[in-house]
Amino acid sequence: MLDTRLLLEEPDRVAGLLATRGVDSAEVHATAEALRLARETAKLLDTARERANRQARDHARAARGTEPSKDGAPPPSHSDLRAVRARVTELEDQHRSARWEARARTLALPNLPEEKAPRGTRDTDSTLVGESCPPDRGHAPPAHWVTAEADGWSDVARSLKLSGHGFSVLRGDGARLLRALVAFGLDLHRGTYEELVLPQLVRGEAMVGSGHLPEFADGVYRVEDEDLYAVPTAEVPVTALHRDELLSPEELPLLYMMHSTCFRRAAGASGRSSRGMQRLHEYHQVELARIVSPADSHEHFQMLLADAQRALVALELPYRVLDVCTGRLPFAAALARRLDVYSAGTRRWLPVSTVSLFTDFQARRSGIRVGTPRGKTFPHTLNASALAASRLWGVLIENGVRDDGRVVLPGALWAAMDTNVLRPRPGCS
Repeated sequence: MLDTRLLLEEPDRVAGLLATRGVDSAEVHATAEALRLARETAKLLDTARERANRQARDHARAARGTEPSKDGAPPPSHSDLRAVRARVTELEDQHRSARWEARARTLALPNLPEEKAPRGTRDTDSTLVGESCPPDRGHAPPAHWVTAEADGWSDVARSLKLSGHGFSVLRGDGARLLRALVAFGLDLHRGTYEELVLPQLVRGEAMVGSGHLPEFADGVYRVEDEDLYAVPTAEVPVTALHRDELLSPEELPLLYMMHSTCFRRAAGASGRSSRGMQRLHEYHQVELARIVSPADSHEHFQMLLADAQRALVALELPYRVLDVCTGRLPFAAALARRLDVYSAGTRRWLPVSTVSLFTDFQARRSGIRVGTPRGKTFPHTLNASALAASRLWGVLIENGVRDDGRVVLPGALWAAMDTNVLRPRPGCS
């Protein structure tokens, strides 16, 4: 959530920054106006309540025959009391409506981009920071879904029978590879991050706190008749872990990691770009999160970026780093770097991690504060996918397949898989 004081005092500056994200300036000014109306109705309501309480006391004194009011005015009648109480009720309704409107509008605005974020609204406006060249194999290997089905590692027909499009059934070494990737991602960072196991159904407040609601309401799964949502990323429960808490400066930084099964309704259009393990409704990731002092957040951003790259280097995958332009930033992010890996089977770069600095945006929405000698403030939050297990599963098969059909694994997975080569299931290939 944006700082409401900034919205009220500098709406033009906020509008200018959000315009680089494609937000209409009229929305920003309407939000500032809604905030002003909410404050004005709050003041009017306080005055009306004070007057109603005073008249009620004066009426009670008159009824008891005690001393008159200090200003010598006649005691209020029953009709006077009814009128002032009706006015309080009217103002309560107005303030409730104004407050709801202000909150709804404020929650709909994304975070302010940092000045160093590249300006632009298209993917091509993001800046290439670094790239490792994919090996020249002379020809493209088969797409991973071709190899995986032929060798019995995935079962598309049965996944369709069970759940429809956007889900997967993995078998044999295919299932083991996904499990090995998750274990590898967690073990890689266990010396730095505290591992968590958190609920993967969370309340609406958790989704609002991370910025996934109300903006992405159409893209998440909700449990019918309950205020529970299936997490679209572990970022949601990890951020909500300290919701409405007052932390001490000595507790920071907080470094967490978590494996989660993630769910999203919008898995992309049908066709080649959504086949196999590329875009799923249900997928697996290892997430990294940091809650830090604002003064240290940019240093932590660089450390988090380095952590997100570690798995790609260890898995020997060609990857590139993009400085994400303002119009493509995640809703809650002020600054982001995106990591893409090269899919040899589709000859495309596929996003596998977005390293995001959220500044105090999520902390404000979640009520996470830090007590300091000069008062309470909001910490900064950061997040990144340490390992997009489901998507990397397919990339490893494509990049590791050999002309004789064997799939050679990177050395980092040999111990977890107890082999350096994926074996077809009996009766396949």
